[in-house]
Amino acid sequence: MSALSLVGFDQAYAMGRAGAAGADHLILTSQRADPGDPLDRLVPGLLEGAWSAGAATPRVEPDRRAAIELAISEAQPDDVVLVLDRGEIGGDLFDPDGRPRPLDDRDEVRAAIERLGR
Repeated sequence: MSALSLVGFDQAYAMGRAGAAGADHLILTSQRADPGDPLDRLVPGLLEGAWSAGAATPRVEPDRRAAIELAISEAQPDDVVLVLDRGEIGGDLFDPDGRPRPLDDRDEVRAAIERLGR
């Protein structure tokens, strides 16, 4: 079972709506925890909820590492970047080639800040 399937449509819709309503910029991404998941699969309801807020226009970056780096790279000095959902959950996610790769959001944020000289 994919970790994505543990979140129902209503919960994902509410998360997408809250994220878009409270943000100037919103980047949605996936958690490809199963190699059989399509590369661009978002949790059903997430994008729909974001659109329903009528605030920040959501952008979709299916690769979680790339989405984190994109958010860090576009942040301005007084911005707050929130990377949500996985929290302290580490573990493997599958890259676009279907290979499992360890991913911890905290490590990815630190690495992106260092790479970008932020």
